[in-house]
Order: sequence, then C-alpha cells, then structure tokens
Amino acid sequence: MSIPKDFVQLGMGLESDSSADTMKIHALLVDDDVRLQADAKDFLEPYGCLVSA
Repeated sequence: MSIPKDFVQLGMGLESDSSADTMKIHALLVDDDVRLQADAKDFLEPYGCLVSA
C-alpha cells in the first residue's frame, strides 16, 4: 500500500511531547486508505491540522 504523501508530511509535522501520539499516527498510516482518512481526520482535528480528504 502506498501512503498518501500529505499524510506522511502531516504526521512528520505534528509536534508532540507524547510518543503515544506519534505511535497512533504511525498506526493510522499502515491502515487501509478509507479508514486512514476517517481516523486521521478525527484524531488530528483537535490539533488544528488540516486533513485533505
């Protein structure tokens, strides 16, 4: 599976002191595309990040 470039950049740009947040991002990245978009949007919106659909 190829990971959308915008999700990779978004994950790399997310700054957090918690490694759990980073691990959740990586877990989302290896999931299937449809679920990735839904879960990443729900998880990242509170951080004020834009997620492209």
